[in-house]
Amino acid sequence: MRERTADDIREGAERARLDASAAQAIADCGGDPVAAVQALIVLNEAMQRELAELRHEIEEITARVSRGYARDLFYHRLAHTDRRSDD
Repeated sequence: MRERTADDIREGAERARLDASAAQAIADCGGDPVAAVQALIVLNEAMQRELAELRHEIEEITARVSRGYARDLFYHRLAHTDRRSDD
């Protein structure tokens, strides 16, 4: 038997977290796993809509900002990131 690695431990912890979340979702739906899946689908669809709306807002804002400003902002952030990675 091979030794457990840090990745094995993280995967086990993630699996346990997902199992607990799934059990909680089912319990929240009165023990009905089909209702839990349906609720999660509805929630996922709502989150997808919200994400699409936010992306649209970002596109609108980006379209209003001048290219020069955006370019300068990008290079400023890139330079700031490079300085942090050198530390």
